[in-house]
Amino acid sequence: MTSRLNRQLADVEFARSALERQKSSLESELSASRQEVAGLKSTVAQMSAAQAGIEAELSATKVTLLLPLNFMLCCRMTLED
Repeated sequence: MTSRLNRQLADVEFARSALERQKSSLESELSASRQEVAGLKSTVAQMSAAQAGIEAELSATKVTLLLPLNFMLCCRMTLED
């Protein structure tokens, strides 16, 4: 009877040890995933900021290109009248 209980106790301790190892592994995996998500969020923020900068430059370029064209059209219309 005692040897059977000792065997059951050993089995339970082995199972507990295996579960603790699995828990530790899953915690490490979760931590790595969280770090990856944080890195991706940072990348998205940087790309969004870069896109906003590019859009601002594009708008400024459009204005720079359109002002002389508008001026020329106004002058031409004035001369034709």
